[in-house]
Amino acid sequence: MLFLHVINGPVADTALPHVSFMVAVFSQGRGTMELILQLDTQSQYPLYRQLSQSLKDAIADGRLLPGSVMPSVRSLGTSLALSRSTILKAYDELQVQGYLESRPGQGTFVTQNPPGLLDLTPPKTQSKERKTVSLSDYGSKLLENCRREQEIGQTPDIFNRNPSQSEGPLPMALWKRLVSRYYEDRKDELIAASEQSFGNLRLREAAAGFLARSRAIRCDASRVAIFASQESRFDLICRLLLDPGDCVAVENPGYWAVRQTIESNGGRVIAVPVDSEGICVRQLYELKDRVKFVYVTPSVLEPSGAQMSLQRRRELLTWASSTGALIIEDDCDSEYRQATTSLPAIQGLDENDSVIYMRCFGKVVAPMVRFGFMVVPECLTTLVSYAKQKFENQLPVWEQQALADFVNQGFLEKQIRNSRDFYRKRSYAVIFALTHYIGRKIEVSRVNSGTYVQVRFNTVLSDDQLLQSARKAEIPMASTKYCYVSDPAPGEFVISFRGWQEDSINNRIMHFAYLLDCLESPDLVFAGEQAASIDFSAPTRAAETNKEVFAAEAQVPVLK
Repeated sequence: MLFLHVINGPVADTALPHVSFMVAVFSQGRGTMELILQLDTQSQYPLYRQLSQSLKDAIADGRLLPGSVMPSVRSLGTSLALSRSTILKAYDELQVQGYLESRPGQGTFVTQNPPGLLDLTPPKTQSKERKTVSLSDYGSKLLENCRREQEIGQTPDIFNRNPSQSEGPLPMALWKRLVSRYYEDRKDELIAASEQSFGNLRLREAAAGFLARSRAIRCDASRVAIFASQESRFDLICRLLLDPGDCVAVENPGYWAVRQTIESNGGRVIAVPVDSEGICVRQLYELKDRVKFVYVTPSVLEPSGAQMSLQRRRELLTWASSTGALIIEDDCDSEYRQATTSLPAIQGLDENDSVIYMRCFGKVVAPMVRFGFMVVPECLTTLVSYAKQKFENQLPVWEQQALADFVNQGFLEKQIRNSRDFYRKRSYAVIFALTHYIGRKIEVSRVNSGTYVQVRFNTVLSDDQLLQSARKAEIPMASTKYCYVSDPAPGEFVISFRGWQEDSINNRIMHFAYLLDCLESPDLVFAGEQAASIDFSAPTRAAETNKEVFAAEAQVPVLK
């Protein structure tokens, strides 16, 4: 419900002194909204008619919503310096025309269905030509990337490194308790401590300790920078390091989004192939163009899920030292690796201050927090600190304090272990069902990235047919073509461990297998009534249920 109160008197227009504007506030629940009314003291129209028309326009264009409570005649007249009779005439006129209604003992309200209410829904088609705006080089390249992405289709959520919510149990009650402590303690020094350019000092100290324990990172709090999102970190680095035409080496295949960020900032992407041990360093030596920096994901190479070997990490550091290039190490998803041995981060092996390390916890604790972290080389701390102060200096105050407690008290590492166990069990169930029900038609990678697995199909079906069948069976599968700079591998996909329900894994994959059989064999066809009667989403009775048993119960033929 809305209540109208005028909060200041007439404000004269300097160009038209006889025209006054009144700023009014509508109370909506416990909040407020402002509204401007206009009166012309030298107009030939009486003031009550002008006030009536001004309120009518506000109702018609949606600024004054149906059901709004109007101020009393006396309070509005006093605030506008108008007589009571003028306000009363304006209200009476609006009531006669159906815009206002009077309720005894309650006041005057805007009617629920006032006449002349405009349809504010934008038209579906616009005959008018869209205005063109002259864009900067950055804006033009960003728009070009947008159009290119629209041509190949929207990037699947499987490749989203910043999901809307983590899967598995989240300690929401604990997080609420930690945040509440700081909401109740609104001390000025607490706020000031969180307004440093690199972020809250307590959180930076906690992050430095966690990274040293888990990834052998060598740094202190003075080199740890906190960002509101992971995308803003890399974009800031590109702004600071790249001039138009500068070369940046990236893994091919690799993370697709960084290529867009590099090109949007004027850089030139050089695709370097990868093998089972990571980026091919020998090919970096063969490049004719000088490389400003190389972007790598050593813990999880997309889309294979492999990790860069220790020897290859040392080779990459040797190359960077000999060429003067920097290494951007994106350690995303390192916490989900299922391998028994964990390799140290490249930054922990660095002796020449040439690695910029990036990490985030979005998949672990989203939607509680989405902060990203960056460990800055000593040679860049002053520049990055000043630049971050200009571009991103206001981070959530209480969430930084709460996250520091969350890390210092061991809850983050406990949550990582719980998430890793959750995905390990999920991966076993998905991979077993894929190999059991689809069989020789699919090759499942032995490398488990933790959150997805790479697969290749041995079939005559096209990639589009495979994706359509996966969508029908509700399989979270995506083509790896987004990861390649050029020449994507046909029949290669990744299947996510996210987006499943435990009791639906077997049936979804059985449904997927049957759809593939139907496409490959024209003789294997559903009758329309039979297809409608089968519920592939129903839970299986037991994990060992096989395709033959399920098909027999559903009266579905199965290829032998």
